[in-house]
Amino acid sequence: MVLRQLGNAGSTDIFIAPVEADAAPGGAGIRLGKPEVLLGSPFTETRAALSPDGRWLAYASNETGRFEVSVRPFSPQGGGTGGRWQVSVAGGGGPLWSRDGRELLFRTLDGRVMAAAYTTQGGSFAPGKSRVWTEVRVVTVGFARSYDISPDGKRLAAVLLGDAEGEKLPTSLTVLLNFTDELRRRAGGR
Repeated sequence: MVLRQLGNAGSTDIFIAPVEADAAPGGAGIRLGKPEVLLGSPFTETRAALSPDGRWLAYASNETGRFEVSVRPFSPQGGGTGGRWQVSVAGGGGPLWSRDGRELLFRTLDGRVMAAAYTTQGGSFAPGKSRVWTEVRVVTVGFARSYDISPDGKRLAAVLLGDAEGEKLPTSLTVLLNFTDELRRRAGGR
């Protein structure tokens, strides 16, 4: 598991921790092992996201003086070995890989969601020019990501930022549980 916590230099760093079986009586079945620094520096590194193929780590860092999204090769042994490629160019955070592994999404400082196509070759990552994925702005919630992409990559579930001119935003959410069970029931139990 990849997570963030306070590191040795007093800044937030990215750690990796094994997920282990919990054999203790009354245990939950699994537990988090001892976290070890994966990416640590005097700067803040946060909101790590592993690529769908597990080869790349996207994260936000203020190493340049403002938060930007960068990518490094992922090594479970730690150290963040290899290169570092900056994906955002005017500030960014909350990186999120598309499910098909073709784009990296991130939130700009003003809340727009951007997408950058990329290519990889061996240990090299080449981000393309970022494009606006949606003009609708999402809320910045501290270090948390306030959006996620649908499995088909066509929609976002997001906490939206209201317009300064008083735009009314939707205030309800419909959650459908047990969808396949309901379909079976309506189809006569097939």
